[in-house]
Amino acid sequence: MVSASISEKQPRPLVSFLILTMNRSRELIECLESLFKQDYLSFEVIVVDNASSDDTLKVVASKFPQVRLNALPENLGAASGRNEAFAMARGEICVLIDDDAVLPDKDATQRIVEYFNNEPQLGVLSLNVKNFFTNTVDIKSIPRRDKRILTEDYRCTYFCGAGVAFRREAFEQSGGFWGKLFIYAEELELSYRILDKGFLMLHSVGIDVLHKESPEARPKDRYFRYSTRNRVWIAVRNLPLLNVFTMSLAWILKNGWISLRSGSFRAFLSGLKEMALGLGSVWKIRQVLKPETLAILRQYSGRLWY
Repeated sequence: MVSASISEKQPRPLVSFLILTMNRSRELIECLESLFKQDYLSFEVIVVDNASSDDTLKVVASKFPQVRLNALPENLGAASGRNEAFAMARGEICVLIDDDAVLPDKDATQRIVEYFNNEPQLGVLSLNVKNFFTNTVDIKSIPRRDKRILTEDYRCTYFCGAGVAFRREAFEQSGGFWGKLFIYAEELELSYRILDKGFLMLHSVGIDVLHKESPEARPKDRYFRYSTRNRVWIAVRNLPLLNVFTMSLAWILKNGWISLRSGSFRAFLSGLKEMALGLGSVWKIRQVLKPETLAILRQYSGRLWY
């Protein structure tokens, strides 16, 4: 497994920190402050604002003039908004971090760079996302179906967008996030394509990201709508037919039951309708993962049936 030892003899590539934000100016300030406390000097910070209605633009411009800011005229969603950030990035390594998250350790950037220096095939480094308030691992962010908390670095097959580092080459070769998804599960879909390009994906248990997971912009109705729709589309685009069936059935049943109990069943039905209407266009771009990629997913607890 990759060692994260620090060596000043290795090159210091430019690192791009990429933040997509919307109406979270207070959380964003804390995020940016943590980045500018990093002891790695060769980095840039890019903030893409998804049409905020609060004081985000004013705050960033006044408190952090060194930030490269892109104010979008409309909300493009998480997938396309993140693509906008990557399009602005100049770094060889791009670190995606949520606007309501912080890097608590000043040497985190240097350690991220070491992973990529030490493993040429490393395309994605999943960071250790923890709850900001309890400092415990966020179970749902563990990038495996097996949600055991492991104490050593491990191979993984997807990542949590709250904190993750990319080799720029891997992101570009894979084509970036699928904008059609808008939000929810866009990380999983991109992971499939990065793995299919032959890049390695690792999870670091030692580089923490503290995530507040602010409730703003996370309404449950929106989750059931987009999650239900997207999971089926993702399966149809990437997976063998048997796995298309099992993944689609599992998520439809799960989201249908939970949405019914939580009062969001109409949002679930809306997602089903959008999913069905969009299946034709998704089928046209269908490209099933290579057999060796499917084998990696099976070996490292990836998402194939659920």
